[in-house]
Amino acid sequence: ITGSVDTAVVGDYTIIYTATDADNNTVTVSRTIHVQAAGEGETTPVPTIGGVTISQVTDHSYDLSWNWTGASTVHFSLKQSTGGGQLSEVAQVSAVVNQTDYTYTFDQLTPNTGYLFSVETVDNIGGNSGIGNTNPIVTLASVPSNAQAVADSPTQITVSWSGDATSYEVMNVIPNNSTVQTTSLTSQQFDGLICNTQYTFSITALNSAGVTNATSALASVSTQ
Repeated sequence: ITGSVDTAVVGDYTIIYTATDADNNTVTVSRTIHVQAAGEGETTPVPTIGGVTISQVTDHSYDLSWNWTGASTVHFSLKQSTGGGQLSEVAQVSAVVNQTDYTYTFDQLTPNTGYLFSVETVDNIGGNSGIGNTNPIVTLASVPSNAQAVADSPTQITVSWSGDATSYEVMNVIPNNSTVQTTSLTSQQFDGLICNTQYTFSITALNSAGVTNATSALASVSTQ
C-alpha cells in the first residue's frame, strides 16, 4: 500500500494497493479519497411556517397563530380574501429574534362571511415561503337585534327580530324550555300557549357553517 491520507487537511488523496500471488502475478488498484470540510455536502433544511391554528372566531374577527424557526426572515406578510377572490396583503408582522410563536388578529370583518388567509415569510433578499387555507374561515353571525314578542291571541305569540344569520334557533325559555324551532326567516310563531302568562323567548343566530353565536337575543311578552 502506498500513499496516505491526512484527515486534517481538505483535499483528494490517492491510495495504491498492490498484491502479488505465489506465481508472481501482480494486481494494482488505486482509490481516491476526498477529505471534505466540516459541513461540506450537507443541506440545510428550508424553514417552513408551521403550527397554523385559528381561534377566537367572532362575528367580526379571528386570530391566526403560527410558529417559525428561520433566521433570515425580516417580516411576515398577512393576506386575506373573501368569496375565493384574490388574496391581498392586509398587514405585516415583524420577525423577532429568538421568538418562534406569533399571533395576528384579523378584524373589522363582515359577519357570517367566509375568508381565506395566508401568512408568508419575506426575507432581506426577497425570498419567501408561506401557507394558507383552502376551506374558508366563516365568521359568526351577529347577535339578533330588535327582538320583540307580540301576543297575537290568548294562546299565540309571534317573535320577530333582525339579523344577518343563515338560520336561527328560537326557543321558549320561560316558563319552560320548549323544543327549539329552526327557521331561516326573521320571525317565528308559538301556538298552544297559556293565557295570561308571561313568556320569554331566546333567538340564537347560526352562520352558513352551522356554528352558533354564543350570545342570544331575548324577547318577552304576556299572553292576553
